[in-house]
Amino acid sequence: MYEIELPGAGSTDDEEFVVNRLGQDPGIHVCGNDVVMILSVANETSAPITLSKLDGTDLGFEGSAMKSLKILPGVSAKFPLLLPRLERAPDICDRLTSMTRLQWQADVSEVGFNAEGATGGPMVPINRRVRGGILEIPSVCLKNIIDENPIFLSRVCKAPCFISVNLPGLNSTASSSEVETGKAVDVAVGVDLASWLSHGLMEKTNLTLEFCCARKNSSDSEAPEKRDWIWIGHVRKALISGERSKGPHLARLLFFNEGDYVVSACVSFSRLGNDNDVKEVWWA
Repeated sequence: MYEIELPGAGSTDDEEFVVNRLGQDPGIHVCGNDVVMILSVANETSAPITLSKLDGTDLGFEGSAMKSLKILPGVSAKFPLLLPRLERAPDICDRLTSMTRLQWQADVSEVGFNAEGATGGPMVPINRRVRGGILEIPSVCLKNIIDENPIFLSRVCKAPCFISVNLPGLNSTASSSEVETGKAVDVAVGVDLASWLSHGLMEKTNLTLEFCCARKNSSDSEAPEKRDWIWIGHVRKALISGERSKGPHLARLLFFNEGDYVVSACVSFSRLGNDNDVKEVWWA
């Protein structure tokens, strides 16, 4: 008999550890409600297997969804899984195990006589021989992953803020708008902090808002001396810790050249007394 020593309290078993990691792990994230995880499954059996979700929902994500995935013998397959972001709580490993659990079924009819013994024997018709089961990531393995790589929490847990970017005076319902070169455009950014952020955590965290603009499909080597736009106003500002929300932060943007541009904003979180300049950045 082997004894497995579980990670002790003070890691993912500790609510303080799970909640208070904000601003301590460098990373870049997006303030969305969902996250895409890449799972890898190796088929080491002698028959093809078909994977699917227990609840019947799709594998993959919108635009690339699939009800099931067939993996041939000896093949290791990677596939995406769209999951809702999780609340920061000590049972995060158990919830992740449940959300990523898959069912598998072997297609024994493609194997032949060699698989009879494990699938009902020769008295069972080939088309009725079935092997299957449940495939899951053990919770103890997830605990070890998160304890060794705490940044995993920020990748799968709910965002600490919600950022909205609007262009007042233009079509607010459109995903893109046309503006004239040489004419200033108003940019309004709203920042709402998540309800799970405690007052004590906010008091020891620095928050910095930054307006951003970039030309679509450009590279750093393209005309570095060419200036396509200029910001007018305070475009990098410290947010007051403890303020849940405030009126929109305003700036102006002036374009000099025609093209397709992306206008966005981000908020960086860092701990007070952060000597290594560690920042956890969240984009709109």
